Amino acid sequence: AHAHSGYGGYIAPFLVARVGVSMALPCLPSAGLNAVPAASLGRAAGVLNTMQLLGATFGIAIVTVVFNANGALTSPHAVTSGYQPALAVAAGLSALGALVALTMGRARAPLGPDSTPARVTANPANSEPRAAARR
Repeated sequence: AHAHSGYGGYIAPFLVARVGVSMALPCLPSAGLNAVPAASLGRAAGVLNTMQLLGATFGIAIVTVVFNANGALTSPHAVTSGYQPALAVAAGLSALGALVALTMGRARAPLGPDSTPARVTANPANSEPRAAARR
């Protein structure tokens, strides 16, 4: 991005980001809830939501501090001067999160009451797996 770039130059990067985020976000609740026994799903959902909100809050705060240290909203050049390092920090935090996720061991699915793995889907409309896990 440059100080004199038009809006058209941002369409492709935002579409790529939109596709990536829409593919990643449904996986988080599914992975988090599949890692706990069915009896602990409520607590696990609360912890998962809290951690997502805290992560977003701290991420926005860190990127804002980087932007304010390097740029301002006074001119297009000043915005770009803050925008570029802020996005670099955001990308670095994302890469660090991906690296941590890759180094973590894969959790085995918890066993349900009938000694079969309890599975939870990311689709809240499909409550059948949850009901089956509680039997």
